[in-house]
Amino acid sequence: MSMFAVAAPIGAVGAAARGAPRVRRSSLVRAAAKGKKDVDWDAKTKELTAERVLEQCMEAMADGDEDRLEACLLELETPEETKSVAAAASAKTDDEFWKKKLAEIAAARVLDNCMSAVMMGDSDEIEACMLDAENDTLLGEDFTTAEDGSKTFRF
Repeated sequence: MSMFAVAAPIGAVGAAARGAPRVRRSSLVRAAAKGKKDVDWDAKTKELTAERVLEQCMEAMADGDEDRLEACLLELETPEETKSVAAAASAKTDDEFWKKKLAEIAAARVLDNCMSAVMMGDSDEIEACMLDAENDTLLGEDFTTAEDGSKTFRF
């Protein structure tokens, strides 16, 4: 061997001696990833957010904090998510006050959605909003949230 011979990497000599092809590590990772099914990260994020918000809502109800309850439900992006988490929280409590408060917050979110649809003039959104209100049996309900007990909105 000459003094200027280039030494091959240790692993390459063994693999070459065995006649094995060189495989890059990234191709192995990609091959392993192909075997797993794809994850819908948007859906997973919404699911985890709903779980976190539900936990926060339960803590707020346990502490008797109405403002914190409302604030935690406002973290959710859509009225549907709000209704879903409110329904889950309502199912976990026996207190009628909190059940009514959760229904009120969900109804306010549906109302906000309807008002936005009306302001934008989007008839499809208005129809979907009214369908949400009907499905939630919100139509015909009175919700009093003002300190003086006055009716603030009615579906």
